[in-house]
Amino acid sequence: MYRMMLLFIIAGILIVPTATAQDAEAIPPIAAMAWTTDVNVYLIAGGGVQTLFSQGSIALPSGPVWSQDGQQFAVAIFENHDIKRLFTGTPDQNELAPHTNIGWGSFTMSPDFERIAYVSNGDMFTVVPLDGSERAELIQFEPTDAATPGNWSPDGTWILYTAAGQIHRIHPDGTQDETLTPPTLVAGGGAWSPDGQWIAFAASIRQREDPADIFMVRADGTELQRLTDYREGAEAPVWSPDGSAIAFLANIRLDNESNLINQRDVFTVTRDGKHITRLTNTPANELAVQWSDGWIAFLREDVQFPNSGDVFVIRPDGGSETQMTTDLKANWFAIAPVIP
Repeated sequence: MYRMMLLFIIAGILIVPTATAQDAEAIPPIAAMAWTTDVNVYLIAGGGVQTLFSQGSIALPSGPVWSQDGQQFAVAIFENHDIKRLFTGTPDQNELAPHTNIGWGSFTMSPDFERIAYVSNGDMFTVVPLDGSERAELIQFEPTDAATPGNWSPDGTWILYTAAGQIHRIHPDGTQDETLTPPTLVAGGGAWSPDGQWIAFAASIRQREDPADIFMVRADGTELQRLTDYREGAEAPVWSPDGSAIAFLANIRLDNESNLINQRDVFTVTRDGKHITRLTNTPANELAVQWSDGWIAFLREDVQFPNSGDVFVIRPDGGSETQMTTDLKANWFAIAPVIP
């Protein structure tokens, strides 16, 4: 049985619910949490809160992101949208380890947390080992490519990246650069299935004004499948731990006294696209979604504080919805499973 570790970017008060003997199975246990405010990084573990990093107002922390085993996390300090410093840590340590000479740009970490991939503000796609050994410069992009690094495959042998609206994969040493999505789509991001055989992503039809929907393609670029068809769009696909389903966010158009508005809710779709389940249906927007063990966690917007809110969890069948925080004002969160 996995415990859940929740990682928050917050600007509020954290409240963790407790469970009685009768409802213990209805609330996932929380082993530890780390979070950032606009300027600080915190960790709570073993009942105590630590201030791991205090940045000041000129730069913002981004992340944190977790290793696959949930035993490490990384935080990047950004200024003017570029990495200035990267720090890594573990739940049981008191200080973050700084890494210098990483470079500037958006980043992703390898599953073993030994390498970082980033696209610099000079549009160079680079992989840097954190042990200080030689970096690999993979691709020089054009500024018009709007290139961003994507997720590493579960075994660490491939890195996704998006350039000019298409998803590609490449080995960390720069070999075997392959395009995975057709030019008829404008795609971005990409989530690897747990077995590394499929990639789920959001894409729209090029030269049309339709919003994005959820697609799936084999890791070698074959067997492209469209999984959703929503008039107002779908985004943010995340795989279930067993790879049988994908959770995502979709916009639903409502007619509120003749004023058309969108409501973003959490859905799941089976990997064959045949069964779609709507899990949430409230006036509030769901801002982000993550899947861990037997739960789906999501961030529900606080109507008084747009683009921020509280963390909830729900079962994949739509049952046992539970509010995990109150007055959190989070704008992002991440989950890492931890084996007891």
